[in-house]
Amino acid sequence: MKLADVPFYIDMICQDLSYDDFMEYHQGLFEGICNDEEISKKFSTITNSHQKFIEVLKNNEDFWEFFDVGCAKWASSLVVMAHSQCDDVRMRAAKNNKLIAHDLMNDKSPDVRASCIYASTKISDVLLNDTHHYVRAVVAVKSEEYGLKLMNDSSDFVREWCAKWEVCARQYVNDKSLKVRWNALYQHKNLAELFINDESADIKLLCFHIDKSFASKLKTDLDSKIRKNVLVELPEMAEYFLNDESEDIRNLALNKLNSTK
Repeated sequence: MKLADVPFYIDMICQDLSYDDFMEYHQGLFEGICNDEEISKKFSTITNSHQKFIEVLKNNEDFWEFFDVGCAKWASSLVVMAHSQCDDVRMRAAKNNKLIAHDLMNDKSPDVRASCIYASTKISDVLLNDTHHYVRAVVAVKSEEYGLKLMNDSSDFVREWCAKWEVCARQYVNDKSLKVRWNALYQHKNLAELFINDESADIKLLCFHIDKSFASKLKTDLDSKIRKNVLVELPEMAEYFLNDESEDIRNLALNKLNSTK
């Protein structure tokens, strides 16, 4: 294809074409972008603000190869992509070029700012205090050092991501957020003994599923849901539950015993 054909090809792939016609224009444009830097740059320039293309781009995974395989080859195209009206295009520019990442670390979109984090320590240090919880969360999982710095963040979401690091997870035994405690335990099952006395039945049951030896403690739990779960998982304890205060559990225990006769 020729440079002058780029606008026409872009318009055509945004139309409701037959498969064969679509592939003809799609393949021609793709090859042009991959083989010619000027075509790639013009494609990036036009699609930066081409509303129909941006709309189709969000719903057609095949279109991303124009950027991921084609435009990503050319530094000049990445520079143009950094000014796209589409957040995902700017994200790709940032991920493919460290200098662009530095330019976009103050982007209006938290997703774009987050995509810049792995480009350098300097960016991570700046975004450590970002106003958006998602950006801080991405910083937190970059390294244990950042996780520790954000461990006491006011956002439950950020602390939940900090739980990736065991040193942080250990500090979340009494965290006010159930999601934070759950995530800490789920990612570090070796910490079950620290969480077995949690106020949440779900947390205690997770501890039990991690280590069945907790049955000796949970068989007397005040929550009948927990005691019933112990019985279901360990039917050999049926005789113990014949005297349970819950009629439902007593009946279940009796059924378990009868089924073994």
